[in-house]
Amino acid sequence: MNIQQLDKKRILISLCSQDMEQCGITFESLSLSDPHSENILRRLLIKAALSTGVSLKDKHITIEALKHDLGCMLLLTLSDKKRHGRIFKVNRARDVLTFSFGNVESFLRCAVALNRLNEKMTASSAFCCGGKYYLVISSPLAIKSRVVNTAMEFALRKIGGKAFAAHLNEHGSALSVGHAVETIGSKYQY
Repeated sequence: MNIQQLDKKRILISLCSQDMEQCGITFESLSLSDPHSENILRRLLIKAALSTGVSLKDKHITIEALKHDLGCMLLLTLSDKKRHGRIFKVNRARDVLTFSFGNVESFLRCAVALNRLNEKMTASSAFCCGGKYYLVISSPLAIKSRVVNTAMEFALRKIGGKAFAAHLNEHGSALSVGHAVETIGSKYQY
């Protein structure tokens, strides 16, 4: 574990995979809704304050968790704004996958099948570009294998990353933005 004060309002905590294993956490489990993760995050905040000499009293703290190959980094940003209590947020980089479909029927069947899974997806958008249909799914956590496997039953291929999704957003025709799986999947029956 490495704790480094970047400036008077930001502290960086680097955790390797061994540190995370010793704490009993994974990147996916980092959440304030999980009591164990919340306890670990509070301990890390105290450790960071002690090692840097920064006071956390009456501060708002934003925690950004960023995954990397060897573990994760936690960026703590302190704010002097006075409110009731402290606010903790864990922001994660989004996992983005794009699925390509050869025709509208396979696209619609996929949307219906994904909607039936009832898996929580932060965002899903649908585009038409170059005669093909695309479904972009993004999530703050890793996209569940159930979702990927179901989509691959209908899709020609999957494309990872934010760059292609941004390309579709700029050059494609948006069919539904934000909640495409729910919007489209609930309107059709197959």
